[in-house]
Amino acid sequence: MTVTPLEQRKRLGQELRRLRSLAGLSGDQLATRVGISQAKVSRIETNVTARPAMDVIARWLDAVDATTEERERVMLLAEAVVTDISSWQAIHRGSLEDRQRQLLELDELASQIRHFQPFLVPGPFQTAEYAHAVIESARFSAGTDVDAAVAMRMKRGARLRDHQDGPQYHVVVTEAAACWVPKGNTSLRRAQLEHLILCANAPRITLQVILNDAPMEMSPMSGFVWVTYSDPAQESVVRVETPSVGLALGGSDDLATYAIVWDRMLRAAMSPDESADWLAVSAHNAS
Repeated sequence: MTVTPLEQRKRLGQELRRLRSLAGLSGDQLATRVGISQAKVSRIETNVTARPAMDVIARWLDAVDATTEERERVMLLAEAVVTDISSWQAIHRGSLEDRQRQLLELDELASQIRHFQPFLVPGPFQTAEYAHAVIESARFSAGTDVDAAVAMRMKRGARLRDHQDGPQYHVVVTEAAACWVPKGNTSLRRAQLEHLILCANAPRITLQVILNDAPMEMSPMSGFVWVTYSDPAQESVVRVETPSVGLALGGSDDLATYAIVWDRMLRAAMSPDESADWLAVSAHNAS
């Protein structure tokens, strides 16, 4: 049976609490030794903190004088928590509206979002017609709440464009992504390109395009979203979508890798002003 990310966090929290109790430490005492707040200790033990930092876990194990065996077991649990894997089939069997609502709520916790998409227009910047076609073509089962999911996606996009206290959203797309339309429905292209221009003009959104013939240091193999949270105690996370699963990566090695990828994509992209001009010409010429 598959162990869910929530179950993994619960097991990790229980094990860390057990080790603290065996060491005879209160939450306050452990917090002092680890260098975090007592509230943070409580959040980790009760699995409220989604991805506790690996260095915090290591200091926790030092503080409770964990044995080598205990340390190996807990670090394996922590690594499993840091990397969440969600099946798209499971997501599409559930409420698509709830999935969009969760993304909107995550936006509210973020200070910065960096989004690279090589294949299609990112969700928050899609028109309703485009979003409906994308979700409809991607779902794995009938009867899911596509209309409600589209409405929630539109609400999310509007908040990112219009709210002054939202996150800084920096998106880089390839020319292929900007021009691609679901199911070859070219009638969607002009409106979608015009909508991208609208999004690019929002004060907290930066949009850049990588042209097909741009010199690149590496091939863009998959899209990803890098979320930095307003709470400095909350670890950054990179979300990666594959055809079958969605990954959430929070390890320092993974973040370092995606920092390199992001930097290379930025170097290949046109400037925001050049991208806006290109979008305007492309929208004018779109069929």
